[in-house]
Amino acid sequence: MCYHYLTCTYFRIKLHRESKSKRYRWDKADLVSYYYTSDSCLSEVNMTHIAELCCCPVGCQCDCRQFLDVTYHNIEQALHAAAKEHCPVTTDSFYKSYWNEEMSELKHCSIDTHALWVAFGRPCCGPIFRDCCARAEYRRALKAKSHLACTRIFNALHEQLLTKDNISFWKTLKNKVNEWHTVVNYVDGCTNATDIANAFATNFEQACLPNNSDHNNKLKNQFEAMFSNCCPKSVLHWISTELVDKGIREMKLGKAAGCDGVEAEHLRYAHPRICVMLSLLFNAMILHGMVPSMFGLGITVPLIKRHDLDDSMSANYRGITLSVHLSKVFEMCVLELYGDFFVTSDLQYGF
Repeated sequence: MCYHYLTCTYFRIKLHRESKSKRYRWDKADLVSYYYTSDSCLSEVNMTHIAELCCCPVGCQCDCRQFLDVTYHNIEQALHAAAKEHCPVTTDSFYKSYWNEEMSELKHCSIDTHALWVAFGRPCCGPIFRDCCARAEYRRALKAKSHLACTRIFNALHEQLLTKDNISFWKTLKNKVNEWHTVVNYVDGCTNATDIANAFATNFEQACLPNNSDHNNKLKNQFEAMFSNCCPKSVLHWISTELVDKGIREMKLGKAAGCDGVEAEHLRYAHPRICVMLSLLFNAMILHGMVPSMFGLGITVPLIKRHDLDDSMSANYRGITLSVHLSKVFEMCVLELYGDFFVTSDLQYGF
């Protein structure tokens, strides 16, 4: 089974400590409303062409890329439209864990009393002046709540150390304590963001090239000979809605989105209609041996290999690529159905 991928990579580089990207805050979302709104938005996506493509024979060579791309884009836009209505988009540090209704009331009371004090000419005595103590109460409560939240974090770290739960310890330390690391503003002698991205692109491109072109061509010819004798009809398995739903449920939440901005939560909390639509889309892709162009796009984030290396040299970085989540669901379905046919080396690309 051959798939035509569009090879294109974006590079996201943190050049400033304060650069924190905004993302959907699903922990603050109205998930029930999102569920029903996603059903309404997805129902407007026209799946007629995709359903017709599913009736084609295996290996059909009809030009269906446009229909795949358009359908993918419409599903993506429907999920975003539903999420924007019921899920706030903020930075991770916008919401405080210790904030509650009590703190909100104290804050509003502080604002109202301060506005009243200003309106009466900022008196230094009298009942209006005494009412301004609401601001002090708010600041004391804020300080106490913040201190209590910090105490809980450090107690959790202490318990994880005692129980030797290394995974939870480092996860808590990274998410709750550590701040963004400052990244140097020059790499390979470049100071402009575009030049730095191009330097990383060149370095990572070289890492993806074969070490021996003759050996690479030999393996390519060997694969094409085996592929020419393959009869896809004999091993064709349809991707069912249940399999798509299983793949979505097995995805980890809280992961960064790919180029399309769709997160795992978009799929997990959406109406089951999404499973039916993705099932049709995936089956059309298998029959025609093509995938949407977005499946070939990724965001590559450069990470320093070791902290003792020179962080101003691109060769000391490795790339982590963020793929679109819909492609991950498709890969999970393919692995479930055709995993027995995939054989790779124990060396795993030499590492």
